[in-house]
Amino acid sequence: PDKFFILNFGGYIKNITGTVYFDDMKISIVRFDPMDTVLMTPNYKGIIKGDGGVGDIALRAYINGGNGYYNLNNMKVINRITDDDHKVYLESESETVTEVLDVYFSSDTLPMGGDFYLETILVDKTTGEEIQKKEWMLHKREADFTTTVDYDKYGRIIYKGEPVFPLSTYNSTHSNALDLIKMGCMDNMTNYGIGWYYSWGENESYRNITEEMQKNGMTISLTIPDMRMDTTFKEVFNVCKDQNDRRSLVKKILDNMKDLPNLYTYYLFDEQNPMRYGDELGWIRKVIESEDLNHPTTCAIADPFTTRPGVHAEMSDFLGYDAYPVTGRPDQDISLVSDFLETAQKNNPNRPYYAILQAFYYDGRKDERAPNKIEFRNMAFQALCEKAAMIETYGYYYIKGMPSPDRPWQETWADYECVLNEIKYLKPILLSTD
Repeated sequence: PDKFFILNFGGYIKNITGTVYFDDMKISIVRFDPMDTVLMTPNYKGIIKGDGGVGDIALRAYINGGNGYYNLNNMKVINRITDDDHKVYLESESETVTEVLDVYFSSDTLPMGGDFYLETILVDKTTGEEIQKKEWMLHKREADFTTTVDYDKYGRIIYKGEPVFPLSTYNSTHSNALDLIKMGCMDNMTNYGIGWYYSWGENESYRNITEEMQKNGMTISLTIPDMRMDTTFKEVFNVCKDQNDRRSLVKKILDNMKDLPNLYTYYLFDEQNPMRYGDELGWIRKVIESEDLNHPTTCAIADPFTTRPGVHAEMSDFLGYDAYPVTGRPDQDISLVSDFLETAQKNNPNRPYYAILQAFYYDGRKDERAPNKIEFRNMAFQALCEKAAMIETYGYYYIKGMPSPDRPWQETWADYECVLNEIKYLKPILLSTD
């Protein structure tokens, strides 16, 4: 035979007993869309500041013609800039398609203050069939336009007009958040309120919780409910049955929370499969962008070595890479932090990216342990050398609740706090443009 198939069966071992039989098995070939795109410039949320020349709008298309179905020679690419009324402002067409295709426009003819879409359409030259369409939002504003959270040409995150190098942590409870504030080594709390986030669209108490954080200078990243249409998150699945319901839920949360004075980002997803959910999460990112241009989305990416190199940039504004290098497993190495961020920079140039440093011991994963001080410092400085815009780590709550088996949690946290304070000391150098 000229084809062979690998069948994978997944399940929770503790729930499996006896013999598993497969009846009436059918094999299907899945044909993935061949194109992913990355908005190269403007490099943050599609915001164009002032008028520019050719090249101030640039898009990179990754086109996969090697999967045995699509032939690049039979394709052409149409690129255009349109508005909500489908008016075409600029258009270009390429009859020669390569695996990486760059397209350039000038923004000087676009009306100031307008919102637009940069569309890339992949077409079969013979039949005229539209194989695939991708779009990026563009927002043309005056040259002095600013957002609460921005990203500059030096690769620095700008928060309320000042360059920052955030040190962020995962956490889950209000009391542990206050512990971190008192310790003083963290600036930002992400995944804040996990387990509560579904109520944020309608419950004022969660707004009140943030006041203590605001007084102590700590920003927060609000978790937006996971919007995959499956049964993993039953709260969302039971309520949201179609795209319109999901849009209204996201808009309700944003309307209630987007004016928080210490809001930093929206945490959009945690280690999702880009092949299955990339387009869906990209759609949610667009909903957020259309409702709140001031704050970006963040995420955790567990595998950057995807066959769709541009998909992560479509899913989130800031790209967080979730390396688990210190597990004791032979297939993982501490250099994963550097490898992840290097891949991020290669596939999504001009995009903010950051490292999530973790590898803790869990009750259900006995091979894992917390990094020691040398390992944690090594990972942190890998991130700095790879020009990460932020560093994030699993939080105090998890170290305290699930300590490594070979040392008290207090020692582990003291090591983390020491390294994080080293980075805080280096912030003036990291943010310098000299």
